[in-house]
Amino acid sequence: MAAGSFLQRVLPQILTKEISDIFIRRNFQNLADYFLNENQLLSFKHFEMEFTQAASNLKRPHGLLYIPQDILVSKITGKGTVTFNTGLFDQTNMDISVSGACKIRFYVGTYWKSPPTVSEKDEKISYKSGSDSAVQGGSPIGAIIPYGLDTLPDEEDGTGVWLWCDGELYNDADYPIFAKKNTNKRYGGNSTQFRTPFSNGRVPRGVDDGAGIDPDANARVALFPGGSKGDNIGSYQEDALQNITGRIGTIGINGTIDGAFAVTGNAGLIANEGSADRQVSFDASRVARTSTETRMKNFNVKYIIRVG
Repeated sequence: MAAGSFLQRVLPQILTKEISDIFIRRNFQNLADYFLNENQLLSFKHFEMEFTQAASNLKRPHGLLYIPQDILVSKITGKGTVTFNTGLFDQTNMDISVSGACKIRFYVGTYWKSPPTVSEKDEKISYKSGSDSAVQGGSPIGAIIPYGLDTLPDEEDGTGVWLWCDGELYNDADYPIFAKKNTNKRYGGNSTQFRTPFSNGRVPRGVDDGAGIDPDANARVALFPGGSKGDNIGSYQEDALQNITGRIGTIGINGTIDGAFAVTGNAGLIANEGSADRQVSFDASRVARTSTETRMKNFNVKYIIRVG
């Protein structure tokens, strides 16, 4: 396959009528997965480089498994021009010459030279899961994961595009691959927008799907307009406590009362018995930790959802 032919031919077909650089970067993981799954590319990476002055035969590491065979420049700014000296590319470095100061964004790919053998497929899978790979962190679109940082993953580091699960509205047009899969707007939205799940202070629960574990599955509600109800992905359920019942018979002055029960006063003499009833109250805080909610031991995280 001739250098430059595949990326230049396929990217415009996959994208919209014009190549949108921001779209490519937001959906980089999906494009990489697509090319790899189609066995067209062994590896596919994104680069941004800035040059402050003219220079020849600059060596820049490419980090690919084999020598890059295809290059697509998506954006260049500045007065300088860039030449990729592909004949000087080797197993480790690209060779680049620039005529002046400029900033460039581009994509490179390495192909299968023939139908992959079993050993080549194994090598491909091993590299795809490596820390160096441009397609690492292969969570599927729509995956929701707990996340321990205050900033979203960088969409250009090969892990995909993620949003906070904070119930905010986003435009379908900005995340077209997710929008294509999220047509039912499970977490709410409208004809042109979708909401992410609203996980703040909440935990996810598996859909009951007829298992009978969630007795109130069919009573679940939509948290936002347009969202799912009933036993479906995206529906919401308020907190609740299993009902606690009990009873107390007539308790004389010497009756035993303990645990969450306590005497709060005397009700008066019992007719014809010369003894007294006592007033009794129930308070779980006497024997357990209590709050205004029912909860388990926990630690805080943020949830994120993959949308590109």
